[in-house]
Amino acid sequence: DIWAMAGNIMIEAAGGPALEYKIGRVDAETCAGQGSRHVGSESTSSEEISKVFVDRLGFSSRQVVALIGAHVLGRAAKENSGYEGKWVKENDRFTNKYFIDLIHVPWIKESNEDETFGRRTLWRRFNDRRMFSEDEIMLQTDVDLAFQTTGGFFCSRIGGKFNKATSCPNATHSFASHVHDFALDQEDWFEEFAVAWAKLTSMTNEELACAAPDCKTPKERPPTPSTNSEAYAVTHIHALAIMVL
Repeated sequence: DIWAMAGNIMIEAAGGPALEYKIGRVDAETCAGQGSRHVGSESTSSEEISKVFVDRLGFSSRQVVALIGAHVLGRAAKENSGYEGKWVKENDRFTNKYFIDLIHVPWIKESNEDETFGRRTLWRRFNDRRMFSEDEIMLQTDVDLAFQTTGGFFCSRIGGKFNKATSCPNATHSFASHVHDFALDQEDWFEEFAVAWAKLTSMTNEELACAAPDCKTPKERPPTPSTNSEAYAVTHIHALAIMVL
């Protein structure tokens, strides 16, 4: 319950939508079979994403794309996954910039062998002045949501349409249209994300109950809303501590 609360707090504090919050999850008494904290072999295509999220977990393709849009927050750390970088420049705000950049920014493929994780493939943001950005990246599965990347090394669109100067045609699978929709309409993404997030955070727990009358994240907002996500989150955590005590 506390992990779910923490996720809601950070998303909402970063400017995201109001999220459902339910309680009643039962803590496990053991951690047998927890596996490594490190990310193993990389996912290489939208087909793998579909097998896990659609076939196994029961999400719709639209919900899957909505959830992946949360890459807009935070960054990848090499010591955890073999990848290093953030998906967007302003990675502390919950906006649809992930989808906008995925479609409209040129991305150049880069592959290497990591001593810990093995082969790692990412796409770096192309920059006319410095050739490519050292910090802004997309993973293979990100780019594959919008483009056909087989044999490609340079992907982008012009005005939302296939850029003939690149080697990546537009993807034709079910995920692609949703990327375009969410890039055009942030509120559309927020609405779908809230539904998908509620489903994700309550999986395998069928008898959860709303923690508040409106079933939203309990809040104790400061008198003057802060634009600082960290400060806003601390306020929420204080409210959580009061609930727990």
